[in-house]
Amino acid sequence: MKDLSFKLLLSVFIIAFISQACNYSKKNSSKTNEANSTENRNLKVGYLPISAALPLFVAIEKELFKEQGINVEMVKYQNGALMAEDVLSGRIIAACPGPADIYLSKEVEQPGRFKIYLQTAYTPSNFMYSILVKKVSGIKTMKDLKGKKIGVFPGVTNKLLLEVLLKDMFGWEPDKDIIVQGVSAPLQLDALETGEYDAICPLEPTGTIGSFRKNIVMIEKGPIEKNVLNPLYITLHALSTKALKENPELVNKFVLAMGKAVDLIREDEQAMRAILPKYTSLTLEQSRLTPIGNCVKTNEASRADFQKLIDLLVSKGVLSKKIDANTLYLEVN
Repeated sequence: MKDLSFKLLLSVFIIAFISQACNYSKKNSSKTNEANSTENRNLKVGYLPISAALPLFVAIEKELFKEQGINVEMVKYQNGALMAEDVLSGRIIAACPGPADIYLSKEVEQPGRFKIYLQTAYTPSNFMYSILVKKVSGIKTMKDLKGKKIGVFPGVTNKLLLEVLLKDMFGWEPDKDIIVQGVSAPLQLDALETGEYDAICPLEPTGTIGSFRKNIVMIEKGPIEKNVLNPLYITLHALSTKALKENPELVNKFVLAMGKAVDLIREDEQAMRAILPKYTSLTLEQSRLTPIGNCVKTNEASRADFQKLIDLLVSKGVLSKKIDANTLYLEVN
């Protein structure tokens, strides 16, 4: 009888132990799944510290990603080419924004690695390019640039666009009537002030920042946008197709949040501009004045105008073959 009672007691103990172990396992499994779920909802997004990245800054500050239930980790870059490479490889899921020519060149090499989810159009009044000179240089108009050395943002396309502009306007031959050289953005203003360059044709916000220096003057706003392509789709917001295939639900939520950020900028642009000093080298005063371009959604972008840029790059040998602009856009339902 004692043996029977002992065996019964032991059985109850074993059953209770197994039950408790199972509950512990379930709780741990639940916590692990929850942790994995949170981790999987973290998206790395690259950006350049420029005014055109305002939609991303707005989405962060206004917690638009949190509204969608996703966490975005911002990855800062100083080099647009490196950022584009990380998008194409899938190391980051998206970028805001980057140089269109880099993505286009990579599309020729290996198609289908990115999609455009937003695009920025630049116009003569909302420009990317400008011409800056020293006040004491004696250069008053673009015609005075003949025989001068001009610094531009590094890359074949920036040099090409300025050379096309000057040849079309004045018939000047590159390296004969005018010298155009690449110089990195952080060095441009100092290189102008020291006389290394007679003029610079920077990208925003360097142009606006330079115009605040007491010995520098902006003699031309939007020269490329006025005379070469208007609107000019020189930057684009790219999405990794690898990330889109692996996690379409989260990536689509990211795109939706970015679209809402664009809407907020349109509703109250000046209020949203106040965010820029937190993420760029702009002061609050400069942030009110810097052109930010017109950020458009894929269903609003002028694909025909983007095609004009592609065709120009093909005709000048920057791209080895033509690309159909329509194939590059993310089609949002």
